[in-house]
Amino acid sequence: MNITEFALKNSRTVILVQFLIVFIGFLIFPSFPKLEDPSITIREAVVTTYFPGMSPDRIERLITRPIEEKIRTLGMVTNVDVESCKLKSTSKFGESIIHFTVKDSLPAKELPAVWKRLRNKMNDIKRDLPKGTIGPFVNDEFGDTAMATVALLGEGFSMAEMREVARRTRELLIKVP
Repeated sequence: MNITEFALKNSRTVILVQFLIVFIGFLIFPSFPKLEDPSITIREAVVTTYFPGMSPDRIERLITRPIEEKIRTLGMVTNVDVESCKLKSTSKFGESIIHFTVKDSLPAKELPAVWKRLRNKMNDIKRDLPKGTIGPFVNDEFGDTAMATVALLGEGFSMAEMREVARRTRELLIKVP
C-alpha cells in the first residue's frame, strides 16, 4: 500500500492529522525564538604576513609553511583536533595569506580562546621568520559584515515606474561611502 492509496482510503484521518499539525504549529509559534538580527558565528580567521619584494616560492618556503606548521600545533594546545580545522594558504609576491577555519564541531563559546591561542602562536613565531617580515597579523573578524535591506513600496504606481525608482535609488546608494 502506498501513501496515496492510504490517504484516499483514510481521508478523514489524514485531514484530522493535517488540522492537528496546523493547530500545534499555531500553539508552538509564539514560543519560537525570534531575533531581528540574529548573531552569526564566523569560524574563520585570516593570518596575513608581508615581506615586500620576496618571490612567491620564497614566501611559501620561509613564511607560509612555518606559519602553517605553527598553526597545526594549535590542536595540541587546545581541544581542537586536526580534523576540525582547515587551512588554506596563498603565497604571492611579498605576501602570505592563510585562512584558518574551525568547523562546527567546536562550540562557539570556545572560539575566542582559540583565536587568543592563535594570536599567541603567531607572536611566538615572529622571531623565527626572516628579518624584515611584517606580521603575522591575525584577523578573526574576517567574516563580519554590515548589511542593510531596503524596501520600496508605492501604491498607484506601475511596476515599470517602481523599477525605475528602485534602479535610481540603488545607483545613489552605491555612491554612499
